[in-house]
Amino acid sequence: MINMDIALGNASGRMPQTDLCAPATEIFVLTKQEIECLRWCKEGKTNWEIGAILRISEKTVEFHIGNAMRKLGAGNRITAVVRGLKLGLIAL
Repeated sequence: MINMDIALGNASGRMPQTDLCAPATEIFVLTKQEIECLRWCKEGKTNWEIGAILRISEKTVEFHIGNAMRKLGAGNRITAVVRGLKLGLIAL
């Protein structure tokens, strides 16, 4: 039988940590605007559409979504929405 920890490059005996979800000890503080933009992302809206809905520029939407992605450790807006949902920051 193969020891999966060693096979995956983790000889410490602990399970390897993935970046699929953030550790439970991290605290995420998103602004009201970042959360609102993520909510509209969840609905499939583009940056331009979100800007029109919120009456802000497309660049401002891009800024807020980028900040939310960075804070959540997401590489794209879909991952940011999924992490926001999992963490209870945005509702289904």
